[in-house]
Amino acid sequence: MTQSDLSKRTPEEVFGHHAQTLMAEDVDGILMDYTDSSYLISPSGVLHGKNAIRGFFEDLIRAVPQAKWDVKTTYVENILFLEWTADSNRASVADGVDTFIFNDGMIQIQTVRSTIVPKAHSATVKILLVSLNKDVPYSVAICRQNWGAILPINLTVYP
Repeated sequence: MTQSDLSKRTPEEVFGHHAQTLMAEDVDGILMDYTDSSYLISPSGVLHGKNAIRGFFEDLIRAVPQAKWDVKTTYVENILFLEWTADSNRASVADGVDTFIFNDGMIQIQTVRSTIVPKAHSATVKILLVSLNKDVPYSVAICRQNWGAILPINLTVYP
């Protein structure tokens, strides 16, 4: 698409492309909908221009990779109010809210508010039986390995 073609897109077409490239985790495709004068505003701060906005989407895709996205859109002229959720094996978002302002077929301003909630991962549990002495036959040490750390939990078994 030429720049002239892009400038003729409706807000619905721009967001359709944005959503398609986000679901495909295509950061270069996502950035085609922004200009060097675009703003992305979030609780973390204000990002200005494609290079700054790139980092936001790289982080989002890393946080919720291969996510299933659900969206509810409300358009008023060149403004989109968006409520969204995302669910992946790594994390989920249940409260996503964005506002987009479009100009000349591009996203001029976007606000974003969401909470990324990491998911618990299954843990490996090791049980070690250790003979302490003849009066107490075994002490059980349970070590839970989680994210590379071993968290010892000691439990003594009495006869």
